[in-house]
Amino acid sequence: MKYTVFLILIVLHSCGLGSRMERLDSGRQQADAFLQHLGDSVWAASLPTEAQVFGRNLGNSIGSRCDWPRRRGKFVDFYMHREGNRQAVTYIYEFFLDCDSVRVLLTYNTASDSVRMESAFIEPIETENPWLVDPMKSIHKDKDWEKRKAN
Repeated sequence: MKYTVFLILIVLHSCGLGSRMERLDSGRQQADAFLQHLGDSVWAASLPTEAQVFGRNLGNSIGSRCDWPRRRGKFVDFYMHREGNRQAVTYIYEFFLDCDSVRVLLTYNTASDSVRMESAFIEPIETENPWLVDPMKSIHKDKDWEKRKAN
C-alpha cells in the first residue's frame, strides 16, 4: 500500500501537478491579499501596473461608497480556463456590502511561474454566472450561511 501511494505521488509530480498547484495557490494568495487591501494606495503601489488599475477601479466603485472594510462574505469557488497556450484561473468571491451584494471575479494568468492578474470584474450576486459550477456554493443561495458564519 505504501508503495502504491508513493508511486502515485511520483507520477503526479512528474506530470507537473505540483508546480501547477503551487501557481494556483499563489494566485489565490494574491487574490486574497488584493481584496484584503482594496483601497490601500500604499499597498497598491507594490502591485504590477495592470493590478494597480484594477485595484483603483474596484476601490473607486465599491471601496469608498460601500464600506468595504465592513463587508461580509467569502471565497466561493474557482474556475480554470485553458485555451491553447493560455492557462488562467478565476477566483470567485461574494460579499454583502452596505450598498449592494456583489460577486468579485479575479482572473490570474497561471501559465508561467510569475502568476499575475489579468482581469477583475464585479457583478451582482443575483446574476447567474456560468463559472460558478455549483450555484449552491453562492452565499446568496445558501440559506444557512449566516448561521455557519456565526459558528
